[in-house]
Amino acid sequence: MLNHGEDLRVRGRRAAAVSRLGGRRRLMLEHLEQRTVLSVSVAGSFPALDFNSSGGYTPPDTNGAVGPAAYVETVNQEIALYSKSTGVKQAMVPLNTFWFTMGALKRADSGSGLSDPVVTYVDQIGRFVVGDQDVNFTTHVSTFDIAVSKTSTPASLSAADWNFYRIVTTETGYDADYPGNLGFNRDALVISLNMFPVSTGTAHVQIVSVSNADLQSGVATPATYKNDLNDFSVRPTTMHDAAAGDPMWLVTEHGDNKSIDVIKMANPLSATATFVYANLPVTAYSQAVYPLNPNGKAITTNMDSRILKAAEAGGMLVAAHTVAASTTQDVVQWYLVNLSSAAPTLQDQGRAGGASKTYSYFPGIDINNSGQIGLTYMKSGNDTTTDYMSMYVTGRNPTDPAGSMQVPVIVPAGTGVANYADFSAGGRAGDLSGINVDPTDGTFWAVNEFANTQSSANWGTAVAHFSMGIPLPATDLSVTATGPASVDVTAGPASLSYTITLTNNGPNPAQGFVLSDALPAGTTFVSLTQSSGTDTFTVASVGGKATASATADLAAGATDTFTLVVTAPGNLANGAVLTNTATVSASNPDSNAANNTATTTTTVVNTNVSSDLAVKITAPATGTEGGNLSYTITVTNNGPAAASSVVLTDTVGSLMNYLSSTATQGTISQTAGVVTFNLGTIAAGATITATVTAQNLEEGSISNVASVSSTTPDPNAANNTASGVTAFSEPAISVTNLNLPRATVQTNVQVATFTHAGGVEPPSAFTATINWGDGTTSTGAITLSGTKYTVQGTHTYATNGKYTVKTTVVEVGSTPNAPEVSHDKGRGDRPGHGAWNTRDVVKLPRPIYLKKIHQHHPKPPVVHKRHHA
Repeated sequence: MLNHGEDLRVRGRRAAAVSRLGGRRRLMLEHLEQRTVLSVSVAGSFPALDFNSSGGYTPPDTNGAVGPAAYVETVNQEIALYSKSTGVKQAMVPLNTFWFTMGALKRADSGSGLSDPVVTYVDQIGRFVVGDQDVNFTTHVSTFDIAVSKTSTPASLSAADWNFYRIVTTETGYDADYPGNLGFNRDALVISLNMFPVSTGTAHVQIVSVSNADLQSGVATPATYKNDLNDFSVRPTTMHDAAAGDPMWLVTEHGDNKSIDVIKMANPLSATATFVYANLPVTAYSQAVYPLNPNGKAITTNMDSRILKAAEAGGMLVAAHTVAASTTQDVVQWYLVNLSSAAPTLQDQGRAGGASKTYSYFPGIDINNSGQIGLTYMKSGNDTTTDYMSMYVTGRNPTDPAGSMQVPVIVPAGTGVANYADFSAGGRAGDLSGINVDPTDGTFWAVNEFANTQSSANWGTAVAHFSMGIPLPATDLSVTATGPASVDVTAGPASLSYTITLTNNGPNPAQGFVLSDALPAGTTFVSLTQSSGTDTFTVASVGGKATASATADLAAGATDTFTLVVTAPGNLANGAVLTNTATVSASNPDSNAANNTATTTTTVVNTNVSSDLAVKITAPATGTEGGNLSYTITVTNNGPAAASSVVLTDTVGSLMNYLSSTATQGTISQTAGVVTFNLGTIAAGATITATVTAQNLEEGSISNVASVSSTTPDPNAANNTASGVTAFSEPAISVTNLNLPRATVQTNVQVATFTHAGGVEPPSAFTATINWGDGTTSTGAITLSGTKYTVQGTHTYATNGKYTVKTTVVEVGSTPNAPEVSHDKGRGDRPGHGAWNTRDVVKLPRPIYLKKIHQHHPKPPVVHKRHHA
């Protein structure tokens, strides 16, 4: 991470959004003091990978994850597999070997390099996922490689236990960096990459989403989607209890050092996901200062206050980052955000760390289904001569005082024994730590870095298993569902009824039990009623989801049955499949997550042969005369039947020069600015996308009109036509004056050249007036070659002297505010009278104000230095 050594101290992000806060009172919680209560309990720890076993890299980018029986750790550039029960290392290989030998993946290109490895355990699907970016900062190509364990208990680091995938993340003109901790919900694995512009452009985030179902089943090519987000260093959340269809949540600093942004990502398995921001004021902070060793030297000069980890359980999201409490102190600032309301709200916040002259940094945070929070971080300081860089763990129970963490514990295997130093400029530590929830009992496992006495780069890592008191005992919840095999909507909307049965298989009661049902897409909720069982529930329906929340614990062996009724609309296509998904969850860890979800499918019958075609067009709001632009046109068949012989026509108009077009299906022809797309058959529910590219020939407000037709009856013609309007502006006329011969008689001499709008207009569109400098003027003759216009004139001077020639070019019939650029140029004089005077008169443009969105200062593209002994 921080491969470019980004200095993000000047953020200035989303200034407009900050200004919208106006006079709103900033949330100040009195409990943001560093309060502590009882200490956490460390069940065990073991030493893990260090500099000598990494292949010689800094920083370590420490990360790790626990599963039912194994622990997996990654550092730069090594991966290791441990026994969870004993801490014994069972396998260890360089990541270069892991990806390109065992995984047989292809490099991004011949000169690319690996950086920023990460690992997580996706408890939603019971799989470990390892990630690593492969980037060439010279050719600006990148991939993100992932490996997914074939089971929840991999026994090796070979292809026998892992599936390997390569995701191309290249964006022209950008370099990918800093994937950070991975996130996931029920449906998707989510990766976020900072995209740095190579030369010009705005830094942004590329959000990559991969189908969890495909990763779990090990398909050859999992469904993958990418979305660009105008933001930076955005962290996806590890969502332990998300149901199918739930949104993804992301967190980032807002950029004002007094608020954070919590982002709701709807439809993560889509290339057109939507992002809704909630800005939450928090206690103000300063960007992290450089942490110091006991000897007063900086451990690293490559750090900032970006959010490093976010996690969710029970509708509560936690996040943490390093902030400066003063110029001589860094602390971990953490947040607890309630996601259960219509909009996220900050429920609690606090700080963890030491006192003045101590530095707590690179935190990892997680939350279990009992609402317990686990936290790890590194700490050092020059408060004493022995406060070496060490690993700490802490946490809190929901009943602990607000804003507090329990007394932090230094992990025995991670006690620092040296002032940390390495061979890189400014020092490198971090840039990550790892923490996750044990899927079997809800305890926490963390991995972090500490200083040791190894030469060159004295870092080691340790793994700690810890808890806050006794977590809830595990139980086994299960759900089954049945529904009709088909539903007939030929005559109009029809009812669908599902039977859902939930069971607590024990051996312990289930606390905080919730049944969540993701309704079939397009259907409308009618009712969710309990038909059997003695437990009581509160039923609710929001959006496309119905829930039943138990009002008390579900005893072991308890069984309850529900009837869900929805309405299927009459415009569904014949043969369409409706999918209903029911999911059960509780605060307890679940010993068998495989039976927590039940899916029922129903086939639609619709013999109505009509279809509803709808066309939409997206046109740029503004453009410049002579410039190219593209129109995006979509044709959607809203059903219920397939549409046959679909024809889309797009009229670009006489003031546009047609250049090219594309379509996702069918054939294309063009005559006199009318583009015809013969799209063939479009299935019900399907969308076809077409593009038309054209060059503007004249300024003004120009409409592009698209319409669609079909041989299949369409009862709704109102949405068969759409238009997009673009306002084209007049560019300036740029004149360059030429040297004139030193002669009294100037015959058909070229006095100037000029350019305008790429030469799209004929010479007759302009007039040129030549002022010869002796009180006489004449009209210049204008010709066009390629994109350059030439002005010629003839004149005889009556007497010898020095003259200044002025050429003025005006567009004929241009709007009153159209720019006119005049240049005065004189060259030469009559023989014997020296050089003519030269004078340029140029109208200055209006000032241009640049809105600063992001400001980053990347170092040269040296990712991680490899140590050579």
